[in-house]
Amino acid sequence: MKKLQDNQEASIQYVQSSYDEQLQIIQETRRKINASIDMIEQKTLKEMKDTLTKLQASSKSEVDKYIRLRDELKQLREAIQDISDKNKLDLSFIAYRKFEDKMQQAGTFLKKNSRQVRVSITFQTDSEIVQYFSNLSGLRRIEHSTQTLMVFTGQGKSVLM
Repeated sequence: MKKLQDNQEASIQYVQSSYDEQLQIIQETRRKINASIDMIEQKTLKEMKDTLTKLQASSKSEVDKYIRLRDELKQLREAIQDISDKNKLDLSFIAYRKFEDKMQQAGTFLKKNSRQVRVSITFQTDSEIVQYFSNLSGLRRIEHSTQTLMVFTGQGKSVLM
């Protein structure tokens, strides 16, 4: 009876040991899955950041054009005023023509950019990934096997077979 008890206790320790081994495999699988998901997330975040940078650069370019045009018009207006104060009609006429050309450019620019546009960035989840994970019942199947060992006792010695 003692040998049977010892065998059952050894069996309990063996099943615990196999459980611990499999638990480590499951945890390592989880780490690999997390690393893969982290990599996917980083790629997605980089793509989104690149999109933001591109959109901001485009908007900044338009703002810079507006500022440059506004400054040029202001300088021409001041030049016309300064020239007209000095009664230099020839220069005044040339400056006025340049001012008119700039005003026409400004008008074209304003016509082209008069609509207020709001650009946004949206993220759409890949539903296939979410669905794939939600349909999983586990990381893999859990199985168990039973092996029958025979114990032969003869002349005071026990042999497992």
